[in-house]
Amino acid sequence: MGTVGIVAQQAQPLAGCTEAPTAVSTATSSSGNYDWAVIITSINTGSGGEDALASNDGSGFSGGADSINFIFGANYSAMLNNNSGVLKFGVKAYMRATGASSFSWVLKDLVLTDNSSAISSSSIAGTYITGQDGTGSASGIGKYIQLDHNSGGRGYMMMFNDGVSSPSDRITFTVKGTATNACGSSVADGVDVTIEWQ
Repeated sequence: MGTVGIVAQQAQPLAGCTEAPTAVSTATSSSGNYDWAVIITSINTGSGGEDALASNDGSGFSGGADSINFIFGANYSAMLNNNSGVLKFGVKAYMRATGASSFSWVLKDLVLTDNSSAISSSSIAGTYITGQDGTGSASGIGKYIQLDHNSGGRGYMMMFNDGVSSPSDRITFTVKGTATNACGSSVADGVDVTIEWQ
């Protein structure tokens, strides 16, 4: 897991320029709780709003990392049946920064562990927002994680924790933010997320 910090990338400064943005971090809101954290959402739910993703608000992050459970069962099946076997996970985040005039996001390093052979493809899809506030909708910062499931004989195959495989079925990914002004850019270290099937 990454350590928490900021890397400043200085562009050729303009006359009168003082410094690149400071105090850049990825958080769940503009102030207060929680810093170095994000909120993960299910974009695709069941027809009745079923959602197998455990409730999360950023409070579980420590050192810029957290593991969030996804529960095997009827809610998982309902999500797949209502969305042609596709799960989409959004990232809600707010980029805190002092002295910034523009912002950019990166969702990267998606790693799938699929011992169940349930997934036909995993990808990062969508389009990034261009502002610092990615908390307004389920799709959050714009890009999202997509998991396409294989179809079985009686529906869609599902990932689960078999209690034996290590690591168990999961995905991991990283969220990063860059704040920029006329002096240069400052890149906050990544926030690392694990979604683990139970």
